[in-house]
Amino acid sequence: MFVTDEFNTTNYLFVSLALNDRNILFTTPHILCVLTDRGLLTPQYVDAVLTYYIETKQWDRQYVDQLRNTYLTE
Repeated sequence: MFVTDEFNTTNYLFVSLALNDRNILFTTPHILCVLTDRGLLTPQYVDAVLTYYIETKQWDRQYVDQLRNTYLTE
């Protein structure tokens, strides 16, 4: 597993291209959602964090919403 904090940067593209198996690359939003799914973080906290980073770091709203739908909704 390879974890990167290069989400939404040019470096993220280079990291993903360098890996033979892209299924081992996890973004920060994905990690946050998985930690919620495993009961380590509350959904409300992660939802607020994701919103913050969408608004301040221009994270891809469509990608984050897809993760929200998968991990934060029942």
